[in-house]
Amino acid sequence: RVGWIRHNMRDFVERLVEPLAPEIHRRNGLIPESIVRRMGEFGVFRLATAPEHGGDGLGAAAMAAAVEELARGSLGFGVLTMTASIAADLLARSGTDLQRRTWLPRIAGGEARCALALSEPAYGSDLARVATRAERQADGSYLITGKKTWVTGASRADLVLTLARTTTPGGQGQQPLGPSLFAIAKRRGAPGADFPDAGIAGAELRALGQRGMGHYELRIEGLQVGREALLGEREGEGIAQVQRSLAIGRVYAAACGVGVAQAALELALERARTRVQFGSQLISFPRVAHRIGGLIARVAAARQLTRAAAQAADTGQPCELTSAMAKLFSSRAAWDAADACMQIHGANGYAESSVPARLLLDARSLAFHLGTREVLAQGIARALLEGS
Repeated sequence: RVGWIRHNMRDFVERLVEPLAPEIHRRNGLIPESIVRRMGEFGVFRLATAPEHGGDGLGAAAMAAAVEELARGSLGFGVLTMTASIAADLLARSGTDLQRRTWLPRIAGGEARCALALSEPAYGSDLARVATRAERQADGSYLITGKKTWVTGASRADLVLTLARTTTPGGQGQQPLGPSLFAIAKRRGAPGADFPDAGIAGAELRALGQRGMGHYELRIEGLQVGREALLGEREGEGIAQVQRSLAIGRVYAAACGVGVAQAALELALERARTRVQFGSQLISFPRVAHRIGGLIARVAAARQLTRAAAQAADTGQPCELTSAMAKLFSSRAAWDAADACMQIHGANGYAESSVPARLLLDARSLAFHLGTREVLAQGIARALLEGS
């Protein structure tokens, strides 16, 4: 079944994604709504969602295959799908029945866009220290105030999953349980009015790569939400909720890395076969052949690690360690492949409008997404040392 999904996704990407990728990157534009609707109609967003919530229930392995193919065409499309999948997993694992019924069928059908507002200007991977406050009011509602940064897809999102530290009225409450997660509904932005809701303002952070969704810094000032927005209606469990779903998310982030690496490898191999210098194809030169051979092995290894992490998730085994390793390794494989692709293309690959340049910028972003390389490597080492 996964092979069939991969085949069909590759056809979809070649017809609808690849032709758009250069222009989206050049203009720093958003993925057209018409294409997102086509993705929903094609069934992209429902692959891993349970059938009772409008999905196919095919699991992480199927979704990872789809994300890899989308990222091979354009990383922004892979990240769009990954973000929706993480949001769906958070709701499915930790949401109330009402939250699941409200959001999961809409996400699975591609009708609802999602964003994750976790990181802050002062705290990136250190989520336990978030400063955003959700002050509980006498009527049980919450007043949220704070700043979030690198919120991908925030403008067009219908749902923003936001991590905030809960306090009692007056903001002086003791906080023994840590931050909480809120499922905040918002109106979708439009040109000239990115954030039409009162209490939420944002400014775009123009990124070098990973374009197509927009990245934003959000200012949340006195935003009032009902208790029904509290994920699972459980205070102080936000970190645990996020960590469980980010383990699955890193499977998809690893798949993004494999997709970018595969795109760079294919482009490098095509150039090495067709470019003739000194009367010979580039592939005939040992240094070029050796580099491409090494890339083939690394991309294959990254794909196998990603599959192992997805299989662990689908069979109910712990996947935190495996998904961290897959994400760490695939992000490096993507960078190595994109760098080699640019080198093999020579000066033409260094042109701003070239595909190798876009792939290199996209690959660099994967070193930060869902955990930096340094944080992931430290977590992997700690887990193995403690396990021994």
